[in-house]
Amino acid sequence: MSSEPNLQDVVLKLIEQNNKLIEQNSLIVQINAEQSAQLSEVLLMLEDSEPAQRSGSLDG
Repeated sequence: MSSEPNLQDVVLKLIEQNNKLIEQNSLIVQINAEQSAQLSEVLLMLEDSEPAQRSGSLDG
């Protein structure tokens, strides 16, 4: 019976795992925010180039 982990050890291990997951999740949220900002910039560039393409196609 002494080989079984006691409840306190199990709880501590779960807390450590939970903290690691929280760190990973925070990193994912940060990466997601950076990608969102990059996509917004790309969309703005595309929107800026669309009127020029439309007017060019009407002329030619």
